[in-house]
Amino acid sequence: MFCFQNKPGLRNFVAYPVRVFLVENRNGKWVYWGLCQILETTIDYVKRETSGKYQIIRVNSPEEMEQTFRMIHTNPSENYF
Repeated sequence: MFCFQNKPGLRNFVAYPVRVFLVENRNGKWVYWGLCQILETTIDYVKRETSGKYQIIRVNSPEEMEQTFRMIHTNPSENYF
C-alpha cells in the first residue's frame, strides 16, 4: 500500500474496487505508470488538499506508457517520452 499526502485541490476518486490510472506529472509531462485502486481518501476542505492510500495493480512497460498517453491526451508536447 502507498500513500499520497496534501495534494493541492479537492480530488474525487471512483470508489473501491474500481481501477484508476496511476499517473504522474513531471514538469508538465505526463507518465502513465499503470493502474491502481484508491483504498482511502481524506479531503481537507479548509486547506483544499487531498490525501489517501492506494494499491498498485499493474505497472506498464515503457511502450504501454506511451501508448496510454496517446490514447488519452491530445497534446503530444505533454508526453514524457
